[in-house]
Amino acid sequence: MFEQNINPQQQRINEWVELPNGMVAHRFDLCFSPLVGYELYEPTVLRMHYPFSDHSTIFLHDTYGRLGKLTSRNLPDSFTPLPAGSDERITAVEGYYAELTAEAASLIRQAFPEDFEGGASP
Repeated sequence: MFEQNINPQQQRINEWVELPNGMVAHRFDLCFSPLVGYELYEPTVLRMHYPFSDHSTIFLHDTYGRLGKLTSRNLPDSFTPLPAGSDERITAVEGYYAELTAEAASLIRQAFPEDFEGGASP
């Protein structure tokens, strides 16, 4: 989740924006604070077997259905051969999630450009 201190009146915020690529950006207030939070979701599936989803964080939305948080995507199968706990795997996993985080930040800025004028970034 990304957040910024831009809601000094602590107004109620709960906005969803569907992006052209099918992802959905969410902008929301954080209770009792001037902070605004942002998350990015993509359509996901639920299965009756492992892995049960392609994401570790799932949200069921009335309009968009089952959504998986982009930054909680499961690791691709290409990570399987890397030894658990090895520096190589840790570096690869950190890089993978850093790329997802950067992608989410970029798409959130596109969905809510008015919040990021003047150089603010998620």
